[in-house]
Amino acid sequence: MDDLECQRLLREALTLMQSGDERGARRAWQRVLAARPDEPPALDGFAQSLFRSGQWTEARQLFARLTQLKPGVAIHWVQQALCCEQLGQVDEQEQCLSSALEADPHALLALLLRGDLLERLGRRHERQYQWSSRCRYPAPRRSLLNHCRGCGTEAR
Repeated sequence: MDDLECQRLLREALTLMQSGDERGARRAWQRVLAARPDEPPALDGFAQSLFRSGQWTEARQLFARLTQLKPGVAIHWVQQALCCEQLGQVDEQEQCLSSALEADPHALLALLLRGDLLERLGRRHERQYQWSSRCRYPAPRRSLLNHCRGCGTEAR
């Protein structure tokens, strides 16, 4: 597949997503990945689509490929950590969030998610230290974390 065909399929996938045709977008991403297995926009789009449909294992595998290709991009680590959370893989989630913070020490979503994880694990002092060592504001409330996740539910 040449560059023009790849770009055309990526634009097509984006257009299909925007029009609500997630299946069509997936097919376009799969065609790109069949020819170019390490194409970041296709990996990212397809992984996010799988994540939205609850296919955590498959999404995590694609996000893992993204972090191998671009280890310095914090959001890919965060996305992989969210998959781990859904799969109940606590140790892997913590490692992904640590990697996200290595990539960007001020990645707010990674800080929030890691703080939430540490709190759930009963490591509140570590959570507070993590937050205070990275910014001058107090640790956020769980309601802010829920807002950032977009779930709109009360904290656990």
